Amino acid sequence: MKKILSINLIISIVIILGFVLSGFFSFFSFQELFKRDIEAVSELTSENIFGNVNNLMDRPINVSIAMAHDTLLRDFVKTERRDGLSPSSLNALKDYLGSYQKKYKFDSVFYISVKTGAYYHYKNGLDRIMTKENPENVWYYEFIKNPAEGALNVDNDETKNNVITIFVNYKLYDTTGELLGV
Repeated sequence: MKKILSINLIISIVIILGFVLSGFFSFFSFQELFKRDIEAVSELTSENIFGNVNNLMDRPINVSIAMAHDTLLRDFVKTERRDGLSPSSLNALKDYLGSYQKKYKFDSVFYISVKTGAYYHYKNGLDRIMTKENPENVWYYEFIKNPAEGALNVDNDETKNNVITIFVNYKLYDTTGELLGV
């Protein structure tokens, strides 16, 4: 009877030890597996987020580049510099900016004249005059001093009740390389 009890005790200890060791090794192997899976999912998620942001920004960047090289906008700027703003040229610029807003459904489309500081907006026409004293205009004066041709600016959109917006800014130059506006 003692012998059977000893054998049963040894078998029970071996079975319990087997379960404990199996659980121990499974825990650590699954932990490593989970860690690799989390890293892979995190990497895929970050790549997906980057791709989505990149896709969202491609169109506004390309449109801003196109506007910065648009001869129609250059002609308007030449007219503005030579004759000042007539109501018909102001409406033409407002329509020009509005056509981009309507076509691409952008939150904001604008042009700022370097010579006059006039901020033209698709909705309001002449929205305001940029001044160095206004802290809301710091981005503009920093951008025109910067040698970069384009930049992204995250800021509140004053024309849309201060909604946070990503602005895509590009410089407009004339054929001689003089900066005309943003």
